[in-house]
Amino acid sequence: MEAIRDACPGAWLIIGDFNLILEESNKNNARINRRNLRNFRHTVAMLELLDLHLHARSYTWSNEQDSPILIKLDHALVSVDWEEQFPNCFLQALSSDASDHCPLLLCTSAAYHPKLHFHFDCFWLKLEGYKDAIT
Repeated sequence: MEAIRDACPGAWLIIGDFNLILEESNKNNARINRRNLRNFRHTVAMLELLDLHLHARSYTWSNEQDSPILIKLDHALVSVDWEEQFPNCFLQALSSDASDHCPLLLCTSAAYHPKLHFHFDCFWLKLEGYKDAIT
């Protein structure tokens, strides 16, 4: 990444599943590999990147168990140049029944930050225990 960064000056955006966390709060339990966390934080800092704030969710991945492990593995890392070029950007997590990761939607010219609304996903009706959860 360092070699690529040095060869490509200007605005940077790297978005996707990094399979790593940047903060302990990116995971819903205390089983954290702190060495990996420190190494990832060091790399992000060395590349002078910022983690865009994720709206609508705290976590982007679930193991989908009864007592789920929830982790923010997906990040949008941007350079200061990129953030200055797109000051009204808005990163939002969406719903998906096709993956254990939630898709990310990045709008680079959000004129306003939309209010968060509850959205019902029809696939919830098919989940085991759905009726028990709502009664």
